Amino acid sequence: MEDWSGVALGQYLHSQSLDWPEVLAIALQLADILHELIQHRVVHKDIKPANYHSQDLRS
Repeated sequence: MEDWSGVALGQYLHSQSLDWPEVLAIALQLADILHELIQHRVVHKDIKPANYHSQDLRS
């Protein structure tokens, strides 16, 4: 199993209340990631907050 560094978005969402600028920043980052995957014809069949990890999220 791979070692993922950072905080899972699902875990972060359960531990924090987010303000709108942070919601927008996360949404834009996820949109960029999905766009990049589509450009490379990568199909991800299990997109969910638990599968998104970021070192940018404050734990």
